[in-house]
Amino acid sequence: MAMVAERLADINLAEYFPKKLGWIEVRRPLSYFSHGLTIPGTPIKCMDRDFGMTPQGYDPREVPASPAWPGASDGINPYMAGETLEERAIDGAKRIRKVGYLAASHGDYLVGDDGCAFRNALMKGQFPGLPSMTMAEYQALMTKTNTHKARLHRPGKDREVEPEGFVLNDHIGVYILPDGGRYYPIETWLGREIKIPYEVFLPMIAKAGELLLHGASKRLFIATD
Repeated sequence: MAMVAERLADINLAEYFPKKLGWIEVRRPLSYFSHGLTIPGTPIKCMDRDFGMTPQGYDPREVPASPAWPGASDGINPYMAGETLEERAIDGAKRIRKVGYLAASHGDYLVGDDGCAFRNALMKGQFPGLPSMTMAEYQALMTKTNTHKARLHRPGKDREVEPEGFVLNDHIGVYILPDGGRYYPIETWLGREIKIPYEVFLPMIAKAGELLLHGASKRLFIATD
């Protein structure tokens, strides 16, 4: 397929998220989801559904006003220019700044840097075609690129909300909130702004769905106009 799509609406999503693999496409207007306007200069965030969790529970005011992307910088750097991990990370941080945000990654308060499921899968080589890295390499790249790090609180085993699915949001300058763990938000417009073609990054998102969404079906919400 030629890489010519200029917006998500031009893509046949069934090609990347086929029904035979359990994907169910659900289109909803943007107003259906809790959302906000991004604030320039904030660190991008991972699609992790625990953003906004506090020791007292979910607080939407604690969700960073920035675009969400699988793995944050860890899911952008592999697509960048360069022969080495360092060159790609430097290019990634530069492009993220150019579109108005800061490079970032995350761990959590329980296990530290092991707290990002996307990064752990990347390190295990579970994303075909994407270069893996070790924890030592990750930590060195964090320092080299001055990447911001967030620490997430994890709810206990008595979590009340189960994930409903992924949300693809192509409305530039808008971010979807995880709604207490209900959604895995992904601002596809961020990939477009950073110059990663949809046709290149959508297979990565589909693979992330295989790893994170369990059960017979995987719901793919699309925030429409």
